[in-house]
Amino acid sequence: MKRSLACISLCFLMFPRLFSQTNMASGSKPSIDVSFLSPTYQKELKESGFVTSFRMKPQTLELVPYFSGREAFIRRHEKLEPHAVQEALFVLPARRISTEKKHLYQLLQQAPTLAGLSYNRKRGGPVLLFRTVQFVASPDPETLEAVIQVEDIEFGTIKFKTQLEFDSSKIVLKMINLDPLSYLVFPAVPPGQALVDIVYGMERNASFVYTAWSVRSYLFIPSAAAVETPLYRRAISLKNWFVNLLETLP
Repeated sequence: MKRSLACISLCFLMFPRLFSQTNMASGSKPSIDVSFLSPTYQKELKESGFVTSFRMKPQTLELVPYFSGREAFIRRHEKLEPHAVQEALFVLPARRISTEKKHLYQLLQQAPTLAGLSYNRKRGGPVLLFRTVQFVASPDPETLEAVIQVEDIEFGTIKFKTQLEFDSSKIVLKMINLDPLSYLVFPAVPPGQALVDIVYGMERNASFVYTAWSVRSYLFIPSAAAVETPLYRRAISLKNWFVNLLETLP
């Protein structure tokens, strides 16, 4: 099942315009409570401003920062018993984003702008990930739920149920596949077995973006190499798309 489950991956584009604001102006680095991280990850996050993790058959997530609802978020992924998990955590300068429902509804309406999403390689130029993205069920202004259909270059045409959750300190975009993910002509990930979550958290001294992609296949993935790169590319590209959209909110 080479490269089968990979609905995502990470290799960094530049940090969006958020890095040029607030804390950077004062010369101080944004920081969050990192006591949940191992010493190695703490050092990497402090030096680079981001940290990533890819693991096969993990027992739990390992890069989830503190936010309200954290425990339920972790259980959602543990319950899947995934074969592969890609995580990433980015620390950004503090910025308050509106969490008024009307603004988040406007955000969800922008899902079709994922069409043409690409991953920018350091060498070789951009790699197209999604050809087209369209609504199957339009966003509901009350529940902030929708169904989108994504034509993925590698994994076929897939419908995802999407939902925005929020409170005064965070915005969470959750996605779950309604169709199988395919590799060539073969189903690889059953419906309901690919979780794609993005959290934008707002703290006093910093903001953060955390992404988690968990996938469970029909068959166990034979090697990490078959999965990691596609997951990495999609995770990073989606994170950048999401943060750039948030910047358009008041």
